[in-house]
Amino acid sequence: MSYTERYLNYDLSTGNNDGTSEANAWQNFASCLSGVAAGDRVNIKRTSSRANTGNITWTVSGSITAPIHLRGYTSTIGDGGMFEMYQRFI
Repeated sequence: MSYTERYLNYDLSTGNNDGTSEANAWQNFASCLSGVAAGDRVNIKRTSSRANTGNITWTVSGSITAPIHLRGYTSTIGDGGMFEMYQRFI
């Protein structure tokens, strides 16, 4: 399966924050939800602390042939690291 790679990093304070690269990662899930689409893989960097912004209501749908995939990482994309959130997905 081929995904369009997207990026989310709460600790990032530079770049244009459009989710298109690590250097331009979204800084919060609200931005992610407004920019993610079916067929995207969101690489979520584990940050210095857990993000605490309340519950996240996932409003974007994927499909069987174009799912939305969330993948955590610690320092390198694909390193198997996990991201942590205080809030829950609903």
